[in-house]
Amino acid sequence: MKKTLIAFIIILGTYGCHNNVEVDRTEMYYITNSLSTKISYQLIGISENRANQLGYKVEADIDPNSTVEVFKGSFGVGHLEIDSIKVLDINKVSIYKVDMLSFVNKSNAVKINEYVVKCTLDITPTLINQK
Repeated sequence: MKKTLIAFIIILGTYGCHNNVEVDRTEMYYITNSLSTKISYQLIGISENRANQLGYKVEADIDPNSTVEVFKGSFGVGHLEIDSIKVLDINKVSIYKVDMLSFVNKSNAVKINEYVVKCTLDITPTLINQK
């Protein structure tokens, strides 16, 4: 029953977008490092070759008190190819992992215009202690 409901929702969603394919929505995903040490992130669910084709880095460092763009996702033609993001400490030990829906829900989302949304996830001591 659950699979049928999900399939029905997907069909309705794609039907509604069918006539609007030329008008994609773009979500820009950023991470802010509010910790006192350097961290890094890893994109999970996408190969390094595919990430490079799309202009992403699968793994990159984030200095303390700085913000980096992780990737941009366009909706309408396709969907995100990333399952989740892992945040690593300076020793490459995972300190936080978030799936993309939770990333958006825990982010500060700012609507740039009707087609672009910027989502910034702030990595704080409180956030990483919530695991």
